[in-house]
Amino acid sequence: MLFRSVADLEVARMAADAKAKPLIDFLKKRVASGSADAAYDLGVRYAQGNGVLQDVAEAKRLLKLSLEHAETQALKLKAQAELDRLQ
Repeated sequence: MLFRSVADLEVARMAADAKAKPLIDFLKKRVASGSADAAYDLGVRYAQGNGVLQDVAEAKRLLKLSLEHAETQALKLKAQAELDRLQ
């Protein structure tokens, strides 16, 4: 998609963020209930600013939480790789 102006790009970003809100709310509830997978997913979203305002500190907090509570080696490796990327 080609944007005619920065304003068009901002409107498109806001629309995408609005569509992502139910998912973000769902992930936050799952994180609060102890889901390491949700903490990873939400951490990556905060790192990239995908559906949320970019917040590296929050991304690191969530990724560390995911790393601490991960039940699989695969999730531990993914969380550590994302943390390393943010350093």
